[in-house]
Amino acid sequence: MRIFFDALNFTIHAGAFDLRWCRTAAGREAAPRQPMLAMCAGHYRPFHAEAAMTESSLTVVIGFGITGQSVARHLSAQHQDFAVIDTRPCPVSALPAQGEYYWESESWPAGLLERAAQVVVSPGLSPQHPLVSFAQTSGLPLCSDIDLFMTMTEAPVIGVTGTNGKSTVVSLVGHLLNAQGLACEVGGNLGPPALDLLSQHTEVYVLELSSFQLAYSGDLAL
Repeated sequence: MRIFFDALNFTIHAGAFDLRWCRTAAGREAAPRQPMLAMCAGHYRPFHAEAAMTESSLTVVIGFGITGQSVARHLSAQHQDFAVIDTRPCPVSALPAQGEYYWESESWPAGLLERAAQVVVSPGLSPQHPLVSFAQTSGLPLCSDIDLFMTMTEAPVIGVTGTNGKSTVVSLVGHLLNAQGLACEVGGNLGPPALDLLSQHTEVYVLELSSFQLAYSGDLAL
């Protein structure tokens, strides 16, 4: 099955998932503003959470929007200690267990930095955000929810990023894979957060990724 999307031309083989860039009719590389796709099928250099752990095993989550909440639920389900920092008031009535929560915090709470082993940054926060830049200059390893996601699945993952057309491509690829009878889940910045999609029954994931997510992520082979 061959799919065309503007200057992007890739082939999906059921069971193989071969994705490749194409050239335009003039022989030029596709413009960098076009969505970029890549496959991570078990050949991923993950962010090694265990390697980041020293005397502490505390994960600090910066930002408690939809993605931050999914990270907190995931860490709670994995029985991992975590803390959440957000500059806003608490947005929900029920909070995941095993967490520490710091609301309306414009700076890191006293003593938290010394206990932190790693920091998961929500995708809506830029590297210049005060809470993020302080963690980075303090030498704490930063990662994204996608790093955690990739360590939890062996299924192939299609990541889509770019300036324009991400949601269209994600929806199109997910529809085509499902039409081929594959158990495909679609999400990331489009729809449910990646960690909420995790299922042992899923055969392939299609995720929309933001530039900020990629900035905090390990090598996702994108």
